[in-house]
Amino acid sequence: MHIRGNEEVKFTQYADDTTALLADVQSVSNLFDLLSLFEKCSDLKINQAKSELLWLGSMHHRKDTICNFQISDDPVYMLCVHFTYTIELSHKKNFFEKLGSLKKTLSVWSRKDLSIYGRTNIVKTLALSKLVFISSVMETPKNFATEVNN
Repeated sequence: MHIRGNEEVKFTQYADDTTALLADVQSVSNLFDLLSLFEKCSDLKINQAKSELLWLGSMHHRKDTICNFQISDDPVYMLCVHFTYTIELSHKKNFFEKLGSLKKTLSVWSRKDLSIYGRTNIVKTLALSKLVFISSVMETPKNFATEVNN
């Protein structure tokens, strides 16, 4: 989905977790109509207790609900991604907080007597894999690569 010209929004779906990014209230209504049909056919339905609605963009001040879904004022955490109202908070939660956690993990492993191959394996499996995932679903902050290299 493209927003504001050429900015792209990516999303992830995994097993029974679904994230829908919709452009307007009519799209939300259409989605719930479709989900209602799906429920009638499959006898599967949305777990409203585990579902949240996050108004974004020009609608982020809205407090009304749709289909009794919980409205979130805080960032919503889905599939290892924090969805927030501001890009700054998004970068902080999705990139820089993860970087702090990774620094601690790598610090623990740096005390071990590992070969260069062992160290490379630790960096690839424990550090870079987590950074690659979040970078594949969100726009990476400009100064983040410098922080990672440091």
